[in-house]
Amino acid sequence: LFRWFALRHRFAGVRLTKSEVKAQVDDVRLMTKGELKKIFPGCNIITERFFFIPKSYIVFRRGKE
Repeated sequence: LFRWFALRHRFAGVRLTKSEVKAQVDDVRLMTKGELKKIFPGCNIITERFFFIPKSYIVFRRGKE
């Protein structure tokens, strides 16, 4: 429901049907932490949590001092 709501408002002014929104949402696949480690070697990855449940990952690299 939230994804549908977010996508509807993302394209403000453009009215998408529920089936069009569902098709776009179904095409999205989130990356795993392992996949992030592979494409960002040497970077730190922080797991952001909501009530102890992983919500998102933050990838960062410290600049050279």
